[in-house]
Amino acid sequence: MAYIASHLKSMNRETVYHLLMSRGELSKADISRQTGISAPTVIKIIDYFKDIGCVEELGEGEAVLGRKPQMLRFNPSAGYSIGVEYSGIAINAGIVDLAGNLCFQSSCAAPNDFAQVVGNDIPRKIEEMISDSGIPRDKLHGVCLGVPGVVDTKKKTIDLAPLVGVRDSISCSEIFDKLSARLGMPVIIENDANAAAIGEMTASGMGPHDDLMYIMVGKGLGAGIILDGKLRKGKNYSVGEMGYMVFAKDYKLDKKNAGWLENRLQIDRLRSEDIISENELNDFALHLSLAIVNVCVPLEINKVVIGRLKSLQFDTLLVKKIREYLNDMSIMKIKCSLPVCSQPTIVGCASLVTDKIFSKKILTE
Repeated sequence: MAYIASHLKSMNRETVYHLLMSRGELSKADISRQTGISAPTVIKIIDYFKDIGCVEELGEGEAVLGRKPQMLRFNPSAGYSIGVEYSGIAINAGIVDLAGNLCFQSSCAAPNDFAQVVGNDIPRKIEEMISDSGIPRDKLHGVCLGVPGVVDTKKKTIDLAPLVGVRDSISCSEIFDKLSARLGMPVIIENDANAAAIGEMTASGMGPHDDLMYIMVGKGLGAGIILDGKLRKGKNYSVGEMGYMVFAKDYKLDKKNAGWLENRLQIDRLRSEDIISENELNDFALHLSLAIVNVCVPLEINKVVIGRLKSLQFDTLLVKKIREYLNDMSIMKIKCSLPVCSQPTIVGCASLVTDKIFSKKILTE
C-alpha cells in the first residue's frame, strides 16, 4: 500500500505540474476541476511547488460570486538546464529555463577529438558561460551533451561518430563521471539529431499524438524521429542514421568513414562554397527527398523539418525544391519546413535534463 500511495502522489504531482506548464494563470479550484484531483490534495501539491519555487502567486482573480480565487502561474526561472552541442568543429552551449526558453548562449571552435573536448574544452566553456550568465549554481540542475553518432544513453557508449573523432564504439562513463564531478551536477548524453527533434517539438507546441522527422544537416547527416509524441531510438539506438542510407547496389560499408548518403551529398563542400549552382542544389534536394520518402511513407510521418544548413535564402530554396520532389514522389502528403526553434539541439538537450533530472526529482521527493 505504501508503494501505491507514493506512486499516486507522484502521478498527481506530475498531472498538476504539466497542467501548470501548459496553461497560463490558474486557481487551485481550476486545477482541481480540470484534473479531477481533490481540493485538499491540490492544496498540498501547490504548497510543495511554492516551497521549491516553481509556482508563484499572482494575486486575486475575478469571480462572479463569493471569494475571489488566488491565481497561480508556473515559474520557469525556478530552475535551469544546460544544453551542449558538439559537432566536431564547434561547441555550441546554452542555458535554458524550465519552459524551454534559451536564456544564455555561447559558442567556440573545437577539434574533432572527443576525449579532449569533453574532458577539457566543454567544462571550461560551461564554467565560463555560468559565470557570464550570473545564474546561481543551485538553480542549475544538469548538463546534456548532444553529439553526432549512435549514442546508447543507458550504457553511455558512442559508436559511428567519426565527425567527433570516434570511429569505434567507446564507453564515455569515466569521462562523464569526471565531468560531472568537476561541474558539480549530473551529466547525460544524447544523439544531437534526437535532441534537436525534442527541441523543435518543444518550441512548436506539438502534442502527444504528433509525429516528426527532424533532419540535421551538420557536418554529417542524421535525423531525430518522434512517433506519437515520443522519441524513437530503437533497440540499438541507431534510429535516424540517415547518412548510412544507400541508393547504390555496388556500395561497400566502411564504418570508419561517413556513410553513402553523407558522401553523396558532399555536405562539407556545399557548406564551404559561396556560390551553389542550380544543378548542385537540385541534386542535393533530390537525394534528400529520396531519403525522406523512404522513411516517412512506411512510418506515415507527415511532418519533416530541415535543420539550418547555410543562409536563410539557400535554406528556403532547398526546402522549396524538396517540397516539389515530395509532391512528385510521395503517395502521402508530407509537410516540409525550416525549424521554428533557433537552437533546437541546445533546447532539446536541456529539455532532457529537465525531464530526466529536475522533473523526476520534484515529482518523487
